[in-house]
Amino acid sequence: MYKVVILIEQQDGLHLETQWPAFLRLAEAMPGLQREATSRVDRLLYGDCRCGQMHELFFNTLADVENALASPQGQATGRLLQQITGGRITLFIADHKEDEMENIRKFTQPNQKTSGVVNPPDVIARNEAIPDVLDPPDVIARNEAIPDVLDPPDVIARNEAIPDVLDPPDVLSP
Repeated sequence: MYKVVILIEQQDGLHLETQWPAFLRLAEAMPGLQREATSRVDRLLYGDCRCGQMHELFFNTLADVENALASPQGQATGRLLQQITGGRITLFIADHKEDEMENIRKFTQPNQKTSGVVNPPDVIARNEAIPDVLDPPDVIARNEAIPDVLDPPDVIARNEAIPDVLDPPDVLSP
């Protein structure tokens, strides 16, 4: 699953609030949209982000994202988003993965001392007990076996295939 993530800087006044329903109507008309989510930032724990709100638009494939952004509805959505935020946004596409804790627990390594489930603080205290997970030289050695995932030129080459979708002036010009 892929998503378009919109980080909206903190806004003064009610302009964003009054125009948000119009933005949602346009965004929800984009072809291929599967679901959406809005999160209002409650507090900043670390970093310099001045984000007040995050909105996510979920699609099944990267091609669905590209088609949605290039569509008339996507173009209109981008123009309105620029207008109501004054361009104070960060926009990116993300490859979205998620899992439920019930499923994750099925794959948790047993604790070597007690044969129970690994307690995360215990894992941190016992770095040496699971070096394949936490030992950086071992991680680097394993990465060499999968260069297609980690090789930056490969990533850049794939991105070059879709510049018209990733070019913000084309997507979000007023």
